[in-house]
Amino acid sequence: MSAVLIRLRRFYGAHPLHLLALLGCFALAGYAALRTVEIAPAWPTMLIWFAAAVVGHDLVLFPLYALADLSLASVLHVLRPRHRPTVRPRVPAVNYLRTPVLGALLTFVLFLPGIIEQGAGTYRAATGLTQAPFLARWLLLCAAMFGVSAVAYAVRLGRATAKVRSALRPVRVLVEPGERLVTMAFETGGAIGAVASTRALYHRGAEPDWHAVVWADLADVSWEPAAQTLVGTPSAEGERLRLPLADPGDLVGVARGLIAAAPAGDRPAEV
Repeated sequence: MSAVLIRLRRFYGAHPLHLLALLGCFALAGYAALRTVEIAPAWPTMLIWFAAAVVGHDLVLFPLYALADLSLASVLHVLRPRHRPTVRPRVPAVNYLRTPVLGALLTFVLFLPGIIEQGAGTYRAATGLTQAPFLARWLLLCAAMFGVSAVAYAVRLGRATAKVRSALRPVRVLVEPGERLVTMAFETGGAIGAVASTRALYHRGAEPDWHAVVWADLADVSWEPAAQTLVGTPSAEGERLRLPLADPGDLVGVARGLIAAAPAGDRPAEV
C-alpha cells in the first residue's frame, strides 16, 4: 500500500489527500452550478459575469496588486539602513504591512455600497437605519487591523532582540571600549555564526569560544554560495578563514568597507 502511495505522490506531485480535496471541491462546484441552472434561468449572464471576473482579476487586478506588493518590498528594502550603529535582529516588516493593507482593501470592496451610501433609500426602507456608520466603522476596523499587526510586530521584534542580546554576550566580553558591533550572520541551525564590529570579525572557533580577527589582517571577505561558506582572505601568508553560514546577509559588503577603512598599521594580536 505504501509503495502505491509513493508512486501516486511522485506522479501527482503532492499528497493523495490533496487530490481528494480537489475532487471534492470540483464536485461541490458542479453541484452548485447545476442547482444554479435549475433555479436561475439567467445562468448564461451569470456565466459571462463570472468569466469576466476571472479574466479581470488575472489580467488586471493581479498585476496591479503584485506590482504594489513589489513596490512595498522595494521601498522597505531601500529604507532599511545599510550601516546600522549596532546589530539588530532582522525582522522583516513587509508581512506586517501586507496583511492589514490586504484586509483593508478586501473589507472596502465588501462594504463599498454601504460606505458610499449606494441605495440609501432602499436600505432605510428595509432596515429603518441609515448607512452613515459604515465609513466610520470601516475606518475603525482598519485601525484595529493595523494596530494588531503593529503589536504582533513589536512582540516578535522584542523576542528577537532578547535572543540576539543573549547570543552576543560572549562577543561583548571581547569588545574594546569605543568599538561597536555593526552586523551579524547566522549559522544553519539559527545560531549566530559571525559578528562584524568596527574593529574585527568575530567568529566561533573549533571550541565554543569566540575569536576575533582584526580587519587589518584581512585582505578580502567573500561568499561561496555553493558551499554556504564565508571566506576571509588574509592580508599576509596564512590559512584562509572559512565560516559555514546559512546566509551572510550584508556581512560581506560591510566587511569589505571596514577592511578598506582599516589602518594599515593597526595589527593587534588575534584574541
